[in-house]
Amino acid sequence: MSGENVKTSCAVLVERAMRIPGHKIDEIRQAVDIVDIVSGYVSLRQRGKNYFGLCPFHQEKTPSFSVNPQMQIFRCFGCGAGGNVFHFLMRIEGVSFPEAVRMAAERAGIPLELEEGEGERARLQELLYEANKLAADFYREQLFGPEGKTALEYLRFRGLTEETLETFGVGYAPEGWERFAVWAGKKGISPEVLEQAGLIVRREGGGFYDRFRHRVMFPLFNLSGRVVGFGGRRLTEDESSPKYINSPETPIYKKGETLYGLYQAREAIRASDTAIIVEGYMDLISLHQSGIRNVVATLGTALTPEQARLIRRYTRNAILFYDSDSPGFKAALRGAEVMLSEEMEVKIASVVPGEDPDSYVRTRGAEAVLRELGRAESLISFRLRRESEGIDLRDPDARARVASRVLESVSYIQNPLRRHAHVSWLAEQLRLEERFLTGELSRLLKLRAHPGVLRPGPSTAPAPHAKSRRNEAERTLVRILLRSTSLREYVREGLLQIKLQDALARQVWEAFCKAAETGDASIPLVLSELEDPEAAAFVASASEEPEEFFQSPQLAFDCFKAICVEEIDRLARSLQERMRTNRGEAAELTRQFNELLQLRRRVENGELDPRSLAAELTSAEG
Repeated sequence: MSGENVKTSCAVLVERAMRIPGHKIDEIRQAVDIVDIVSGYVSLRQRGKNYFGLCPFHQEKTPSFSVNPQMQIFRCFGCGAGGNVFHFLMRIEGVSFPEAVRMAAERAGIPLELEEGEGERARLQELLYEANKLAADFYREQLFGPEGKTALEYLRFRGLTEETLETFGVGYAPEGWERFAVWAGKKGISPEVLEQAGLIVRREGGGFYDRFRHRVMFPLFNLSGRVVGFGGRRLTEDESSPKYINSPETPIYKKGETLYGLYQAREAIRASDTAIIVEGYMDLISLHQSGIRNVVATLGTALTPEQARLIRRYTRNAILFYDSDSPGFKAALRGAEVMLSEEMEVKIASVVPGEDPDSYVRTRGAEAVLRELGRAESLISFRLRRESEGIDLRDPDARARVASRVLESVSYIQNPLRRHAHVSWLAEQLRLEERFLTGELSRLLKLRAHPGVLRPGPSTAPAPHAKSRRNEAERTLVRILLRSTSLREYVREGLLQIKLQDALARQVWEAFCKAAETGDASIPLVLSELEDPEAAAFVASASEEPEEFFQSPQLAFDCFKAICVEEIDRLARSLQERMRTNRGEAAELTRQFNELLQLRRRVENGELDPRSLAAELTSAEG
């Protein structure tokens, strides 16, 4: 591709990378029919006012997927997915919100507009995408050229077929310090762009050199199938050189927000409703070639919340398939706890000592791997087994230590009922009284909520409400706001005085406020302000719930009361800590503490309107 062609290509693509103004999003939303869009993916049949079909986001035999043409929303009563046409495209295509809007715009024949100030950023991004695409083409060409013989022999020795190499775009970076830099320069890509893409490195004395040299190259794709970076494996035994080197973070590549192989695996993950997570490039590629396609890789780094949320777009079920050595155990533990925090179901499977998923599937075959995956354990069972290895559980102190470590993992479970079930199971396994495990778990939950606070000795402050109780109260208030015209103003005035803690409720509240500024806070308009598929599903589910449920003033009052009581308890705990460390202020702090207790009793007894307590709480805190 010539330099002029590159520039022309980038100019054409700028429009696609821009930020889309809100009025244009509304125009596109009104121009497309969600029934037409969904029908391209799902066989729908009309039943009454709505259309129904089998959900494309989870496996089912009885249709629970509904499309409401009047409100232009979809909702699955099985898996909970929901939202407007943009959120449907995000889920089904695995793309971002702006990309979904662009897809809908193309189908509606609506041209997009640049938002002021976005042009330069968009141009840079497109230049980086183009540079990475050229690099992928260069490395691919080199692999099958004369200089790629060693790399190709290595890959064939590892059992990879040409079809597999093509699927993942595997290539070869040749020896020499400036081979790629010189080639790319002839194609019209400036050294500054190549440097920002992480493909070349600036020399201290001037000039540049190739970042990747004499390495097998693995392109990293985003969910749109565009190359955002690379990983390179060395082909020599030179221990002074890292075995793998990866692209640095760039404007289009964030390591903690990318999963290797997700672009190729997303449909298989959705179809199987499970994601298998491995560590390395070859682990994933070998499993894929064996026919196990629902696999992604973290590339040797700890799983991040952002990566967990990427997987959650396609499934809430994951199996961590790591080495059984100590680093593998620790990585599995960290990854599983992150996924539990993101409200996912997670299991752990391990290969036999001395093997990794790559070697295991090559020597024993896919059936053996599937048997191991079928024996995957829950995180809690897995950790109990590993923590108990070599421990004499007849020793009471040893049992207590094991219980404490396993409870650390239990504390990451978000659902209180599931936490309780695991505590009961653990108490039975270790022959310990459940109430003591529950007490230790409560301590761990408090430490996680307030990691910097020391808590010596028992507290006499009011017991903190479970986080889920406040979250549920906030979410219920937001649902009332969406559905009840009679209580809307009452709830709105109260929420203006309260900082919502629940992230999902806060997203929907902010979207409601933006929609209300236009004079229309209807559910379709609120949905148009939301980019997060989870928040959109929450709003869609609220639209399907019985309207009479949201007409109770007592329900709204009780939700505000729960939030205020939690705030009072938080202030009381803070005062207690100050009382322990500031003896000279004991009298004043005790007075404030007693005032809080009195305030709490009045709120619990319904003597005060909890919406109006913001000023009083501020006074008590001072």
